[in-house]
Amino acid sequence: MAAEIERQRPDAQIQLVGEEDAPGTFNVFAAGKQLWSKHETGKFPEPNDIVAMIPAKAAPPSGS
Repeated sequence: MAAEIERQRPDAQIQLVGEEDAPGTFNVFAAGKQLWSKHETGKFPEPNDIVAMIPAKAAPPSGS
């Protein structure tokens, strides 16, 4: 999933996070904001769902 998102939005820094102490937990973050929570939605996202949610300014500042 990460590869597909990064292919469509190479400017975005995303994090796909699963928590060891909470099996089944799957969260997606971009630009410091949570975009998806499997716990809240009850399902895994499709890559296109995440791409559509990534803020336009999700890229890191120039020079970092």
